[in-house]
Amino acid sequence: MRRRSRPPGKFALGSKGIVETKIFQQFLFNEFIKSKSWGAIESIAKTNGIYTVEELHKLIKEHSPIKSIGDVNMQLCRIIHEAEIKDPKLSFHAICVNEMDRLCVLIGIDPTTVSRGEAWFKIQYAKNKNLKRSQFKDYKQVIKILGLRYNRVDPKLFLTWYKQNKDIKDFNRFLYWMVKKLKSKNKTLK
Repeated sequence: MRRRSRPPGKFALGSKGIVETKIFQQFLFNEFIKSKSWGAIESIAKTNGIYTVEELHKLIKEHSPIKSIGDVNMQLCRIIHEAEIKDPKLSFHAICVNEMDRLCVLIGIDPTTVSRGEAWFKIQYAKNKNLKRSQFKDYKQVIKILGLRYNRVDPKLFLTWYKQNKDIKDFNRFLYWMVKKLKSKNKTLK
């Protein structure tokens, strides 16, 4: 006599346990996920062997949908996007020039080592005759790097991320603090 096989996704009670049934999984989704209860995440994490906030943080970072893009690139897009909201007529180049200090810190370049053009260099040279052009990176090259990073981000994914994170200002405060520290450390440039 031939046994009938169950359709995929259907489990008989007792075969793999109640946890493997679609009904139980739907129950968990309805109870914890849809109710947006952050307290429920702790119980789900502990049930699945994650006992500390650090472990959960590491797991989220490792499996993040924006991991391949990078948080830094999302923050870069955020700065550009918020500047576009303030003044829609500004070009990408103009926004980068206006926000050069924060953007440089964001991509790991000391903003005090970036030349802002020939007129800027002449003003700085008049203040300090020991300055050399070779000490500075050209701002156009920095803008080119920023453009490449900006173009990596899918606009639809960014807008979804921005909608969820627009009220979080911690990263911006950190950037302003970092720029202030770098400028106070290098008093030769104003």
